[in-house]
Amino acid sequence: MSIGNVGGYDDLTACGAAAGAKFSCDANGLRTLDDFIDASPQHARDLLGEIGMFYGDVLTHTIAGSHWIVMDASHPEVRIAPGISVDVGRVALSRLESNAWSLVDHYNHAQELAAGSDG
Repeated sequence: MSIGNVGGYDDLTACGAAAGAKFSCDANGLRTLDDFIDASPQHARDLLGEIGMFYGDVLTHTIAGSHWIVMDASHPEVRIAPGISVDVGRVALSRLESNAWSLVDHYNHAQELAAGSDG
């Protein structure tokens, strides 16, 4: 049985609610989270792991066949297609450190990779 929902982002959800933001498990939720990160980057940095876990759950909820895998407990990944996995912690770190790609950009890229796979 594939794992599709792990949670692990209760503090993120609570902080979002306190700021008037609701993070749905879809692209709109990622847009809201990007806005939250931009408005409060230092607070978001404290929630780095939870941002990654939320991003992973969005992948498992919206990309058919995707599921959580654990190769290394400190680097949870989501397999989005056969042979293609996303290190959700790296995505979160990339978003917070460089801000070159939004979470939505990362999500769109993951969708493209999954759609282009032979699986």
